[in-house]
Amino acid sequence: MSGGAWAGAPGTFEGRAQGFTTLKLACGAQSDVDLEDARGTEFGTGLHVLSGVLAKHKMNADFTELPRKRGIAEARSGKYDGLCSCLAEEDLDSSFTYSEPLGRISVGAITNRRAAIPAGLDHEADLETRDLIWGVVTSDGSNSYLRQVGVRNFVRVESYQQGFRMLDLRRVDVLLVEKSNAIGRDASAEFQTRYRYEELLRPSVHLCLTGVRGKKIIDALNVTLRNLASHERSGSAFLK
Repeated sequence: MSGGAWAGAPGTFEGRAQGFTTLKLACGAQSDVDLEDARGTEFGTGLHVLSGVLAKHKMNADFTELPRKRGIAEARSGKYDGLCSCLAEEDLDSSFTYSEPLGRISVGAITNRRAAIPAGLDHEADLETRDLIWGVVTSDGSNSYLRQVGVRNFVRVESYQQGFRMLDLRRVDVLLVEKSNAIGRDASAEFQTRYRYEELLRPSVHLCLTGVRGKKIIDALNVTLRNLASHERSGSAFLK
């Protein structure tokens, strides 16, 4: 999808105002997850927050959904101005300039409440020594978190539906997920009865642009992003 047709992309991009600067951005499946502030309060999806920040600088964007590796390569080559979202922990080269954080996301472990899984899947746990089989959804970008949480014994699954089926069948013990993608805004009562979610990481999400022009744009946007982070009102109110 491109040109703002992405599900959840705000209408800001449908009618382009004369004189607006348009960025061509490559976006992965993780680009439109729900963002949280430092207190853990959700205040908008990644594309909504990004659109609001750009609009304050008379800018908009053409979004193109691409597999992550291809998006990085084509942004690096200059086909795109950059990426809709990058995580602070990603190992991108110096051709990319990171913005101040757009927000944070919750990354964690989902386990089946009926299974005998050791408690305490947290930052202090030595996850590498646990005899667990982890499932990770290939498309949501969670692969980048495996090293951070010490996971070595894992299998890739094609979708969350497949991941939950494997969890129910006990073919995997734990799903490593981005919470917004896996659960959505509100976990149903049925979900809470069958599964438990424990947060492992709260990585920050950034806009990443390439080239000299990209660095200048990031420098300008950072003023707004710093105000967003420090604003007393919710992010959604600030971006109106």
